[in-house]
Amino acid sequence: MPTTRASGQPWKYLGKYDPKADLTFQKTLDKEACSITSGSEVFAGEKSTYKTRTFCIQSFDGTRSKIAFSEIHHGHTLSIAGPDTTIEIDDISGLVKIHFLRPELLEVVYSPRGGSDQGFEYVMILGVNKNRLCFISEFLTINESVISHEYHLHEVHLKLQNQRLGDYQLTANVRDMLKASVHRSKNYDRKSVYVLRFDGTRKIFYNRIEHLNAAFRIDSSSARPSLLNGDYPTVDLGPNEKYYYIGDTWYALTSDDSGNKSIMSKVH
Repeated sequence: MPTTRASGQPWKYLGKYDPKADLTFQKTLDKEACSITSGSEVFAGEKSTYKTRTFCIQSFDGTRSKIAFSEIHHGHTLSIAGPDTTIEIDDISGLVKIHFLRPELLEVVYSPRGGSDQGFEYVMILGVNKNRLCFISEFLTINESVISHEYHLHEVHLKLQNQRLGDYQLTANVRDMLKASVHRSKNYDRKSVYVLRFDGTRKIFYNRIEHLNAAFRIDSSSARPSLLNGDYPTVDLGPNEKYYYIGDTWYALTSDDSGNKSIMSKVH
């Protein structure tokens, strides 16, 4: 049985593979890991090897813990193993970045697989509290596409402000740009700044509390509507970019193709 090496790449590099550039990129992912090991698996009838990067993180309760990342299934599934649970994010192009914002805050950026003319990146800010993996924030940071002679870019750059745990603030610089080669009157380049504050009880970043009292479909337009009634921490990054923290899980507010059905979709 042949063996291949799983090497997921960010969507922006697909079709431009350069071994030297890939090695340099892989070293940036390795840089802050406290250990790196190799594993192997058989998936879809083919054996492959993969790398597991383990990061030693300071828990919010003052103890030490670990979070491990593996790009398995030929690099198209991201496995994240915390002290209490392991999650898998399917259909990815690869990891983009793993970086400590603080000893307690680990920033992880990954690329889902997009279409031939569209690419995405999502950020997860992870932590650990009392041996529980915490998803402190999750949202889209890049949506880049070229469709029908129109180039669209949505990007978010994050910066942590203040270094004391109770005073953390996350600044999100958001840019939305449209360049149309035919109908140039549609062009725009908009920039906004949002400040997310840290909730030390929930262990999340958010910038507002929003009251909901409406029916939403959960994860699918075909799901039965479920009533959400309450006050929910929200990350609001402008039009069509809202995320709600509901039951210890981050959801993105989306709609179906017709725009008639409101859907709460889990971010990961």
